[in-house]
Amino acid sequence: MNRYKHTETGEIKSHREWQNKLETSFHADRPPPVLELYQPPAPQSYVPDLATVKQQAQAELVHIFEQKAEAIAGKYPWFERDTWQDQEAEALAYLADPSAPTPNLTGITQWRDITIDELAHRVIANAAAWRAVAPDLCGQRQAASDQINAATTVEQVQQIMESLRNPPDQSAAA
Repeated sequence: MNRYKHTETGEIKSHREWQNKLETSFHADRPPPVLELYQPPAPQSYVPDLATVKQQAQAELVHIFEQKAEAIAGKYPWFERDTWQDQEAEALAYLADPSAPTPNLTGITQWRDITIDELAHRVIANAAAWRAVAPDLCGQRQAASDQINAATTVEQVQQIMESLRNPPDQSAAA
């Protein structure tokens, strides 16, 4: 249904409403001189300000790196990961003094066919492996956070986030 705008008042009404108000009929293609076909403005897309985009990017950044860490550590349940530091402390204490108390390691070995000595060495190796990965993840996340903070345009932030969401294929470079 066509809508028309009054050229003097700016009032907008339907074809039928103008015919009733003007008390005259007119063809839709030939409105009276005081009316013009109304073209609504094109919808404007919402573009958030830079501060909002940066805030959203920082929140997404945490999520992206949590997923990366989860891909590595996620093969272990949370309740086991919560004991890693205790396991490592017990393993280090045990390797320094085999008479040191090892309640976590002892509990674990009761269900497995390995000795506390063997488990202590495995725990130390796993802790070293995680320490080799965790600083890289921390550094990458902090570098990305610094880049987001330094960005001066929404487009720059979007570029940074796109590169994090879709990193280049490392196997293609090898």
